[in-house]
Amino acid sequence: MTRSRVACSLALAAFGLGASAASAQTSGHALSITQEEPKSSRPGPNDPREAPAASVAPAVTVMFKSNSADISDRAKAELDNVAKTISEQRMTQVELRAFASGEDPAEARRVALARALTVRSYLIDQGVTARIEVGAFSAVRSARSGERVEVLAPGP
Repeated sequence: MTRSRVACSLALAAFGLGASAASAQTSGHALSITQEEPKSSRPGPNDPREAPAASVAPAVTVMFKSNSADISDRAKAELDNVAKTISEQRMTQVELRAFASGEDPAEARRVALARALTVRSYLIDQGVTARIEVGAFSAVRSARSGERVEVLAPGP
């Protein structure tokens, strides 16, 4: 084996190409390597977007009426308790996962985002200084439970 073929084989091995690719190169056969264009991990505006699995259970789930971002008095009381806990435990990060259902996934995500931002503003008004991350998702079309915001507070 010539010096250049050894170098080529080593280079192919370094890039994780199997022995068959290295042997094809060293045996004099042309080797063509093509890569597909990577697809964007972001969904299109009308594609449904699923929430990733949560590592903690929601501290509170705020329910909403259809196509509304208004927080009920009951939900405000629950958020007050969560805000107090977040502040007392000096949590550094909180995650809000907002869901909305509807025929148009893009519109559902807009409603979900409005809900998440409303809950975020409420928590900030209650003195929460933790970083608050927001995610907006379209829920299953016929699921009533899709009209919600989950507050995930993993702890200090």
